[in-house]
Amino acid sequence: MTKTLGKVGRLLTAGLLAISLAGVTHALVPAQSFAVDIIAPVRAYYKDIVITAEQPFYLRANASSKAAELKNSIEVKQGDYIHAEGISNDGNWVYIRYQQQVGWIPKSSFKEVTPVQEAGFAQEDAPIYQFTDASTEVGNVPKGTQIQFDADSGDGFKHTVFQGASGWVKAEQFGAEAPKEEPEPQEQETVEVTTPPVVEETQVAPAPVVEQKTMLEVALGNPRLLILAAGGLVLMIIAIAAAAIASRR
Repeated sequence: MTKTLGKVGRLLTAGLLAISLAGVTHALVPAQSFAVDIIAPVRAYYKDIVITAEQPFYLRANASSKAAELKNSIEVKQGDYIHAEGISNDGNWVYIRYQQQVGWIPKSSFKEVTPVQEAGFAQEDAPIYQFTDASTEVGNVPKGTQIQFDADSGDGFKHTVFQGASGWVKAEQFGAEAPKEEPEPQEQETVEVTTPPVVEETQVAPAPVVEQKTMLEVALGNPRLLILAAGGLVLMIIAIAAAAIASRR
């Protein structure tokens, strides 16, 4: 009898210990991790999508608005760039794998984008936006920096991940080649040029031309001089004649 009671007691103690440990284990594990079964898709849908819903929301366990929300998962918010893997039979829900979480989101909450493998150089300082409406900046790409693109929104934006910032940039701000550096304008030294005064040349009037005339020409041109010359000549002849007569005596 005593041995039987001892055995029962040991069994009860082990049972209580097991129940206690089970309760602790349950408290340490989030309920959503084992209480909610996530239904996998039966149709493949490999698309790149970007969330357009204005309000953040949780993934769901099944393709239905009545399915349980996976509130222990990460919230999906506008601008998130996600890879889809499957779609529901009615085409209204998409199965995604996002930051190591899986679940369903409504197709009305996103738009499809085109995956690309491109690179481009920023032609100017280019902001990285959280959304394709260029409303919220999450980063910046300095001018001349080359970055990689993995999706094209189809409306002028491309998706990139740069220095930890994941978002959308304006395609028009990027080019295939690095921008050319424009030389900085150099200050030009002002050199004062002194122009010497203009000296006007003084025109010297030419000396009058004096007409050279012989005495005869002068005398012939002046009647009075001509008479005096003739008179002088007569007197000279008279004097010569007188001297000749006197010498004969």
